[in-house]
Amino acid sequence: MFDLVVVGHLSQDQIIVPTGSSEALGGSAAYVSLVASRLGLSVGIVSTVGRDFKEEYAKTLTEAGVDTAGIVRTVGRTTSFRNIYKGGMLSRQELLGLSHSIRSTDLPAHYHGSTGIHFGPLLDEIDREAIPLWSSQAEFTSLDIQGLCRVSKVGSSVVPARNPKLNRYLAYVEMVKATSSEVAIATGEEDPSRASARLHDSGPEIVLVTLGEQGAFLSVRGRTEEVPVFPPAKLVDPTGAGDAFVGGFIYSYLETSDAYRSALIGSCVASFVVEDVGPRRIPSPEMLEKRLRNSGYDLRFNT
Repeated sequence: MFDLVVVGHLSQDQIIVPTGSSEALGGSAAYVSLVASRLGLSVGIVSTVGRDFKEEYAKTLTEAGVDTAGIVRTVGRTTSFRNIYKGGMLSRQELLGLSHSIRSTDLPAHYHGSTGIHFGPLLDEIDREAIPLWSSQAEFTSLDIQGLCRVSKVGSSVVPARNPKLNRYLAYVEMVKATSSEVAIATGEEDPSRASARLHDSGPEIVLVTLGEQGAFLSVRGRTEEVPVFPPAKLVDPTGAGDAFVGGFIYSYLETSDAYRSALIGSCVASFVVEDVGPRRIPSPEMLEKRLRNSGYDLRFNT
């Protein structure tokens, strides 16, 4: 048993910014698990990767304390993206490779009964029976709808599209996370408040909408809060900021059940991650406490 199990494809990303290009470990599952583990949770990860998955990325996870027994190596390629940024914003995303789906039988026996489970699909890769089945075994369940709001084929750009499975999955999770564009695709509503109300009607009690430089919008059973952004020391790579936000949120929420406090911590985590390429700058509790305090928030961590 673990504090948190994270489910979704790991990816190998090419990140292209005006100053150059680099490669990094990617995927919601990577960022959420690395952040949660760094902050003190016991974390297991469920994913499928190809034979080309870099050993250095596997080492990154294990050295961070993430249990990797749930990573299944298969024939074929690891899910891979090319992310092209201009002006600090993602201008184009291309799918370079796609790994096998995550099956409902891929959950290791010692992951059963874990406290929390987070689903972070990149392109609808989680078997349709896994979310209902695995959600029933956890006290807290959450879903990032990113992979249910876009489609692509290998060699093509990723484009927005609503997956008809989304409503079914929402009934099984306590929290849902989306960007402003994803929540509009999911609900047809561009206003975060109205969109959150639509999502609440489908089941989740907590809706978190990340708004980039404008912070985030949090709705808990219809009670709404604006979550501030914490300015980074420098902006290098925005990839994974929202995923890191979720990792910080879940860590705090499992400890305190305080959604607003958890959102503040998640926002602060995101401000560190964007300061380097990929998930290379995951903050410690001490780093978070200092930045939060400097911004007027005196939040203590159990370490």
